[in-house]
Formats: sequence, structure tokens, C-alpha cells
Amino acid sequence: MDYGLFGTIKEKFTDHLIPKDNERILYSGKFGVGKSTFLRHYFKENTKYNCIHLYPVNYSILSNEDIFTYLKFDILFDLITDKGVVLKEAKSYDHFYALPEFAKNNWFRFLTLIPLLFDKLGGVVPGRGISEVMKGCEQLLKDYNEFVKPKDGDINEFDKFKADIFNREGGLYESNALTNIVRTELAEMKSNSGKENILIIDDLDRLDPDHIFRLLNVFSAHFDERHRFDGENASNKYGFDKIILVCDNENIRNIFKARYGMDTDYNGYIDKFYSKEIFEHKIGDLVDIFSKKVFATVKTGHHEIMNNDSSHFFSPYFDSIIYILLSQNLLNLRTLFKFALIEIDLSRLNKMIDPMDNITRHSFDTLVILDVLSSIYGDQSNLKQILDKLNENHSFKEDYDFNQSKHKILGELIFLNRKLKSKWEYQKGKNTAETICNFNDQEYQILRRDYPDKSTALFIHFKIAESLDINYVTLFKKYALEKYR
Repeated sequence: MDYGLFGTIKEKFTDHLIPKDNERILYSGKFGVGKSTFLRHYFKENTKYNCIHLYPVNYSILSNEDIFTYLKFDILFDLITDKGVVLKEAKSYDHFYALPEFAKNNWFRFLTLIPLLFDKLGGVVPGRGISEVMKGCEQLLKDYNEFVKPKDGDINEFDKFKADIFNREGGLYESNALTNIVRTELAEMKSNSGKENILIIDDLDRLDPDHIFRLLNVFSAHFDERHRFDGENASNKYGFDKIILVCDNENIRNIFKARYGMDTDYNGYIDKFYSKEIFEHKIGDLVDIFSKKVFATVKTGHHEIMNNDSSHFFSPYFDSIIYILLSQNLLNLRTLFKFALIEIDLSRLNKMIDPMDNITRHSFDTLVILDVLSSIYGDQSNLKQILDKLNENHSFKEDYDFNQSKHKILGELIFLNRKLKSKWEYQKGKNTAETICNFNDQEYQILRRDYPDKSTALFIHFKIAESLDINYVTLFKKYALEKYR
């Protein structure tokens, strides 16, 4: 797939990701609009980050404690298989784990060595200061090795309690051996590569509703954890520079309200999962994909329509229908990408739709669009089931206004939905003709222009079309459900 399909979103997400203090990101978008596809491509191409991308769809069968364990396993599995990390001997991680506590308990011993570095304070014998420092460091090292060595003797009750808290899987201060390995390898990978470490938890939408909040609560405990190791990120567990949670925020909001009540404060719950603002993977940012990239060429019974040709009336009309289907969750990118960058040949479908006036099927952009959609959804029966769910009162955004082709769209749709029709009255010396169409007890003058490729354009006079308050989506749906064959 062409990564350039996501050009607009790429720019916006880069601006959102760069700030250092944006440590937690909630990446929101409707199901099927390409969130996972975009993120995989983005971090594959981006050389500034070490990215670990997890899909916890199977975590729903686990307890909270098991989720902690499997998260760490999945992170380590990615580090080993994808990042080429080779795990060290166990004592390497034990030493790293114990150093902050040892330093905290022996800080005064480190301070006493500093004066010995200066000859005036260390004595008159040259090099005596360095010698004394070395002896002190050797003793500290011996004591440290003894400190990290497993002890068979009794320890006091607090030490027992502390060890139990730190090693308890899923606990708030959980920091057992596996946690320590994850933390150590991530810190070393960042140090060696100079890249920030990012964790992506994807496909939250695919979890059962109850399990969505169980997983979110696990991460909430991570974010709220007060116990930190030296040098560890103050906000994210294991020292990740950024954690990205991928879901549909509106869907999560609805589930949250249904579970905890309409009066509960969803914003107060969800805001801990993002540092600045929710990043929206918007439908509107994707519309250009379809007119310029996905459907490269549509071959009709008359000519080829190049969708990147913005001057063609087909493009804004096609974009508007695609936009509405996407925004109402009646179409998703996974379906569309099956047709990415291929030629769609509809020429075999072109037939005479109006033998009396010699007008063919693919003279109508409306019918070309319906034939394309029929290919996408599999057949006409499936398409009609989808369009039956279409909300024809959907508000249309100005960014994707169809005014530049409104005269042609309404001309076609009124003609296709007509009840009565007069004969075309050709005007001598001109390439246009007109007829009167009766639709919903209203009369409309429809103009006609014939082209050398034997196609025909039907339209309303441009200035008249501007003044008509007719919902073209209603007309489109009406024809598709009642007369489209």
C-alpha cells in the first residue's frame, strides 16, 4: 500500500508527537478508518523512535495480574524478535535493580571520598588521595556485591513486606525480575540508539466492553504509580518515553456511560490517558485518498475517468458519497484498500438505459458511482442493504462541498427519479437540448449535451441549480433503492 495515502494525517500526527512533554497519547478514530495501518507505516518509516506495537485482543480472557505479565512478555518478545536484543545474565539486571537503593542507603560514604581527590586534603604523599579513593571504591563494590547477593538469613518484617509488594504481579509498585529486565533493556536500547521508546497498545476497540476498562485500569495504575527508579520516566511505566492508546474515543465514552451511568464524569476518567489533547484520526483527512490515490482509474463504457482530475465533475460527487458512507460507518478503509491503485473496469456494464432518447448507463456519473460501490460491497443486493441504512439528513461539511458539480448531480438525479418526461426538444445550431421533468409534482428544465464518445451529459442551468434546495443524498438513495439495476 502506498504510504502517501496518509499524507495529511502524517503531518498532523508528527506535530502532535514531537513535543517532549506529550508522553501519553490517545489516538482516536472510528473503526476501520486505518488507524493501525497508518501507525504501522508511520513508525516503520520514522527513524527517530523505537516502537513496540502490541495488539492485546486476547487479553480479555485474563485477570489484571495476567495482563501485567503478558504485557511484559509481549514487550520482551518484540525486543528480542524485532529489535534484536540479546538478554544478559540475570545478575546484570539484579545489579541494576539494586543500585538506586544501595546508593540511597550509602550516599554519605560516596561523599567522604570526594575530599580525598585533592592532595591538600588527602595528605602530602603524591597520589595518596587517588589511592585512598580507589580503596574506598573497592570497599563500596564489595559491600554492593554483598548487598545484591541472595541472603539466607532473616530479614526484618518491613523488608519482607517490601519485597512482597515489589514482586506482586499487578500491584501498584510491582517491580519484579521481569519488570526489571524490561526496564533495563529499554533503557539500554534508548542509550545505544539515541531514539525515544514508544509503546502502542492497539485495537482496544476489539475488546469486549468490560475488558476495555480492565485494560485501561491496568495502565491507569501504571500512570499513577508513585514509586520511581532513578532516571525512569516520571509518567510511564518501564521508562517508555511515550505510550499511545488506540481506540474510538466516542465508542469508549458511550460504553463508559452505559456501564457507570450518564451522570458519571467520563472526561475526568479519560484525561489521564493523554497528556495534551486527544489526537483525532478524522474521516475528513482521508477523503482525498479516494479521489487521488485509491481508485486510480475508473473505465466506463465511454471513457476513462481519472480520479485525480479535479476538473472532472465525477470527483467531487464521488468524494461526497464516499465521505458520507465513511462518516456513518457504512464503509471502511479495509474494504476500500482491496481496490487500491487498480483500474476498475465497468465497461461491460454499459447498456442503453433510455433507448427512446439514446442515453446510455455510463452517461450518468450517478450510475458510474453506484456501479463502483456495487463492486466494493460485492453486489447490488449488498449495496442496497447498506444504502438503506444511509442517513439522508447527514449534514455535509463545507470542506467537501459539491457546489461545483451541483448542476450536473441534480440534473442527473431528477431525471433518473422522474415520474413523467416530455420529449427532448433539440435546438438547431446548438449542442444542447432540453426537456421538462416532473418530479414530486415540480417541473424542472433538464439540459442535455452530447459528446463524440457517444456519452451524454444531463444538467440543470448552473444559476438555477444554485437556488434549488434539494437534498441530493435523498435523491441518490431513492434512486439506488427503487430503480438501480
